[in-house]
Amino acid sequence: VWIYAKNLDTNRDYALRADEQVRTASTIKLPIMAEAFRQVAAGRINWTDELLLTKEKKVGGSGILGEFSDNSRLDLRTAVHLMIVVSD
Repeated sequence: VWIYAKNLDTNRDYALRADEQVRTASTIKLPIMAEAFRQVAAGRINWTDELLLTKEKKVGGSGILGEFSDNSRLDLRTAVHLMIVVSD
């Protein structure tokens, strides 16, 4: 287990093996989803905004987006949904 946490109000922090490199795997999905929700709530982006899935944006791993045709279009809501539910 590795963790680093910082209280932004008090500047106090806690670290356990925080200097060791780890593979983030799916943990990166939670802050990405939180940021999407934050930006939608702030009116900066919309759930209906289109994303273009190009060959350069595809990476290995689990999920189904790698099977989509290059230059496929999907909306932000679908992309976030696939990220969380299907691990894309």
